[in-house]
Amino acid sequence: MNTLVTQFFFPLSPVLSIVGGAVLLTVLEFFPEARLQRVKASVAASATLLSIVFTLLLWATGSFEISSEVVETSGWLLEFKRTYRLDVFTLALYFGVGLFSTLAIFLVHFHFQHRKGPQEIYLLLLFVISGMQFLVSANSLIILFLALELMSLPTYVLVATHRRDPKSCEASLKYFLFGAFASVLFVLGAAFLYASYGTLHLGLLAERIQVYLSYENSPFELLVFTYGGLTLLMIAGGFKIGLAPFHMWVPDTYEGAPSAVTGFMGSAIKLAGFALFVRLLWGIFIPVSSHWVPVLNTLAIISMFVGNLAALAQTNLKRIFAYSSVAHAGYLMLCVTAVAPFGPNFEALYYYLITYGLMFLGVFAVIELLETRYQSSELHELSGMGFTHPILGVCLSILVLSGAGIPPTAGFLAKYFVFLEAVKAGHTFQVVLAVISSLIGAFYYLRVLVYLYMRENKREGIPLLRAPTVFVCIVFCALSMLYLAAVPSSLTFGP
Repeated sequence: MNTLVTQFFFPLSPVLSIVGGAVLLTVLEFFPEARLQRVKASVAASATLLSIVFTLLLWATGSFEISSEVVETSGWLLEFKRTYRLDVFTLALYFGVGLFSTLAIFLVHFHFQHRKGPQEIYLLLLFVISGMQFLVSANSLIILFLALELMSLPTYVLVATHRRDPKSCEASLKYFLFGAFASVLFVLGAAFLYASYGTLHLGLLAERIQVYLSYENSPFELLVFTYGGLTLLMIAGGFKIGLAPFHMWVPDTYEGAPSAVTGFMGSAIKLAGFALFVRLLWGIFIPVSSHWVPVLNTLAIISMFVGNLAALAQTNLKRIFAYSSVAHAGYLMLCVTAVAPFGPNFEALYYYLITYGLMFLGVFAVIELLETRYQSSELHELSGMGFTHPILGVCLSILVLSGAGIPPTAGFLAKYFVFLEAVKAGHTFQVVLAVISSLIGAFYYLRVLVYLYMRENKREGIPLLRAPTVFVCIVFCALSMLYLAAVPSSLTFGP
């Protein structure tokens, strides 16, 4: 029994923590009293914190995989071990998902303290988190798809929690339609590959693709099904991370969703989306990387310029940062295509994902305060806030400077690491274009500082709501930008 616990259940403990929290919240749903909302929020936050603790314990003990001794006598356990991958990459992303989700739960709790919302909000959040955890650890296309749906379906509901708000309903509908389309493409791509190679396991697919495509006279139908399947998977992944030109849903969805939910989507779900891309690109795409890297680099450049140029024309904070997320997807993709699976460029990618996620959550925590107090997320609502709310102004300034990639914040180092890995991979021209794109993007980030400190405050005497948990989130995110810049090695690890 002790062997089963330590060698099977312990490696699964980060996931089991979230699943256990979801089960407990399901029981609590039989008691819909409003006073239990604080209890439900506490259960959800405790589950994510416990998941982080177990992740760190796994890291400290080096328990990176389920023991073969436990599963060798059971067929389904052996198959589970093959489709569940626990490695450094998985644990790193478990930590990121847990961190972002915990902060998002605090923001969601504040949001629904002042507005009516569904009683099941925290249960839905844990469903999404469990889907993300399965996604980052999946080693099979079928598990990737199931995890993707477990993550996506509750998110459609979260976006539409303000069902009487036309913008919220429109945002959810658009997100659902594009998400469903991406899911269909993913299934078709997986079906093409399964029809060609007889397996959905990522490792076996990579081996068989490499073997079959090495033949000089490979059947034409095999080539069509292989490249067709890989193309469909790539497009589906592009929709999920908001990479141009598959980003059409991003601005409207980010604007229409509750700010707390948008913060969650732009940090945790974005991280999980890139985990999907990494599993695909550094798994089954490796044998054909010479064909796909130029295509994805082109999409990365398009994404950078489309996102930054579109953000210049926006006056709504949520739309500004929605388009900025499209641009950041391009920078991240530039790192992903520097193909060296789980090497130094993964550390650069992970550093960027954590830095960007904390920046995004911190900014949307500020927007949450603005919307709750002023019912607006327009840029002019920040006018003079640097003087009327100096701590908030300083924190937002740090976050914005990090988003722009300006030293001495972590955002500068994040871009530096990504660009360095891209140059090492021979993508110098793309890096030059990325730097130009960053200079364009700096304009709309610095415009936020102009409103904070150089515009007259029109709401003097109307203070923001007192929200200790939200202020703690904002300060934590801002200080993280300085800490990660001073100690970047805190997010590096060995293989």
